[in-house]
Amino acid sequence: MKTNQSEQNEQKNASVKNFLCSPAGKGVLILIFYLVIFGLFLLCANIFENAEYVALVFVAVFAYFGWKALSRITPDMFLFMPIAGWILYFAIKFFLAAFIGIFIAPFVISKKIVETIQANIE
Repeated sequence: MKTNQSEQNEQKNASVKNFLCSPAGKGVLILIFYLVIFGLFLLCANIFENAEYVALVFVAVFAYFGWKALSRITPDMFLFMPIAGWILYFAIKFFLAAFIGIFIAPFVISKKIVETIQANIE
Protein backbone atom coordinates (compact mmCIF):
# COMPACT_ATOMS: atom_id res chain seq x y z
CA MET A 1 0.00 0.00 0.00
CA LYS A 2 2.75 2.45 0.93
CA THR A 3 4.83 1.65 -2.15
CA ASN A 4 1.80 2.26 -4.35
CA GLN A 5 1.24 5.63 -2.71
CA SER A 6 4.91 6.57 -2.95
CA GLU A 7 4.90 5.59 -6.64
CA GLN A 8 1.91 7.87 -7.19
CA ASN A 9 3.71 10.72 -5.41
CA GLU A 10 6.80 10.15 -7.56
CA GLN A 11 4.65 10.20 -10.70
CA LYS A 12 3.02 13.46 -9.58
CA ASN A 13 6.43 14.98 -8.84
CA ALA A 14 7.72 13.85 -12.22
CA SER A 15 4.71 15.35 -14.00
CA VAL A 16 5.15 18.66 -12.16
CA LYS A 17 8.86 18.69 -13.06
CA ASN A 18 8.02 17.90 -16.69
CA PHE A 19 5.51 20.74 -16.78
CA LEU A 20 7.92 23.22 -15.21
CA CYS A 21 10.59 22.29 -17.76
CA SER A 22 8.19 22.58 -20.71
CA PRO A 23 7.74 25.82 -22.70
CA ALA A 24 4.24 26.27 -21.25
CA GLY A 25 5.55 25.86 -17.71
CA LYS A 26 8.34 28.33 -18.44
CA GLY A 27 5.78 30.85 -19.70
CA VAL A 28 3.57 30.40 -16.64
CA LEU A 29 6.50 30.79 -14.26
CA ILE A 30 7.76 33.88 -16.09
CA LEU A 31 4.29 35.43 -15.90
CA ILE A 32 3.97 34.68 -12.18
CA PHE A 33 7.44 36.04 -11.35
CA TYR A 34 6.83 39.06 -13.62
CA LEU A 35 3.69 39.98 -11.69
CA VAL A 36 5.40 39.41 -8.34
CA ILE A 37 8.48 41.48 -9.23
CA PHE A 38 6.44 44.27 -10.82
CA GLY A 39 4.20 44.31 -7.74
CA LEU A 40 7.23 44.48 -5.45
CA PHE A 41 8.61 47.42 -7.42
CA LEU A 42 5.30 49.25 -7.08
CA LEU A 43 5.04 48.39 -3.40
CA CYS A 44 8.57 49.60 -2.67
CA ALA A 45 7.95 52.81 -4.57
CA ASN A 46 4.84 53.54 -2.50
CA ILE A 47 5.77 52.23 0.93
CA PHE A 48 8.69 54.53 1.74
CA GLU A 49 8.29 58.03 3.10
CA ASN A 50 10.75 59.52 0.62
CA ALA A 51 9.28 57.78 -2.41
CA GLU A 52 11.03 60.15 -4.82
CA TYR A 53 14.46 58.76 -3.94
CA VAL A 54 13.28 55.17 -4.19
CA ALA A 55 11.68 55.98 -7.54
CA LEU A 56 14.99 57.44 -8.78
CA VAL A 57 16.79 54.22 -7.87
CA PHE A 58 14.16 52.21 -9.71
CA VAL A 59 14.38 54.51 -12.74
CA ALA A 60 18.13 53.90 -12.85
CA VAL A 61 17.61 50.13 -12.67
CA PHE A 62 14.80 50.26 -15.23
CA ALA A 63 16.89 52.46 -17.53
CA TYR A 64 19.73 49.93 -17.45
CA PHE A 65 17.46 47.11 -18.63
CA GLY A 66 15.68 49.38 -21.11
CA TRP A 67 19.01 50.63 -22.49
CA LYS A 68 20.15 47.04 -23.09
CA ALA A 69 16.85 46.26 -24.83
CA LEU A 70 17.08 49.36 -27.03
CA SER A 71 20.69 48.58 -27.90
CA ARG A 72 19.59 45.21 -29.26
CA ILE A 73 17.23 46.80 -31.78
CA THR A 74 19.29 49.81 -32.84
CA PRO A 75 21.82 49.45 -35.65
CA ASP A 76 25.50 49.10 -34.82
CA MET A 77 26.67 51.77 -37.20
CA PHE A 78 28.53 54.90 -36.24
CA LEU A 79 26.86 58.22 -36.96
CA PHE A 80 28.61 61.52 -37.43
CA MET A 81 26.71 64.18 -35.52
CA PRO A 82 27.59 67.38 -33.74
CA ILE A 83 27.86 67.25 -29.95
CA ALA A 84 24.38 68.70 -29.52
CA GLY A 85 23.03 65.86 -31.66
CA TRP A 86 24.73 63.27 -29.47
CA ILE A 87 23.39 64.90 -26.30
CA LEU A 88 19.89 64.88 -27.74
CA TYR A 89 20.31 61.28 -28.93
CA PHE A 90 21.40 60.04 -25.51
CA ALA A 91 18.74 62.07 -23.69
CA ILE A 92 15.97 60.62 -25.86
CA LYS A 93 17.43 57.14 -25.57
CA PHE A 94 17.63 57.47 -21.77
CA PHE A 95 13.99 58.55 -21.45
CA LEU A 96 12.89 55.74 -23.76
CA ALA A 97 15.07 53.29 -21.85
CA ALA A 98 13.58 54.35 -18.51
CA PHE A 99 10.03 54.00 -19.85
CA ILE A 100 10.60 50.69 -21.62
CA GLY A 101 12.65 49.43 -18.69
CA ILE A 102 9.60 49.57 -16.42
CA PHE A 103 8.21 46.64 -18.37
CA ILE A 104 11.45 44.97 -19.50
CA ALA A 105 13.22 44.77 -16.11
CA PRO A 106 10.66 42.49 -14.39
CA PHE A 107 10.57 40.28 -17.49
CA VAL A 108 14.36 39.90 -17.71
CA ILE A 109 14.69 39.29 -13.97
CA SER A 110 11.87 36.73 -13.94
CA LYS A 111 13.29 35.00 -17.02
CA LYS A 112 16.67 34.63 -15.28
CA ILE A 113 14.97 33.24 -12.15
CA VAL A 114 12.99 30.72 -14.20
CA GLU A 115 16.09 29.61 -16.13
CA THR A 116 17.87 29.03 -12.82
CA ILE A 117 14.92 27.05 -11.46
CA GLN A 118 14.73 24.93 -14.60
CA ALA A 119 18.47 24.25 -14.55
CA ASN A 120 18.23 23.03 -10.94
CA ILE A 121 15.16 20.87 -11.62
CA GLU A 122 16.66 18.97 -14.55
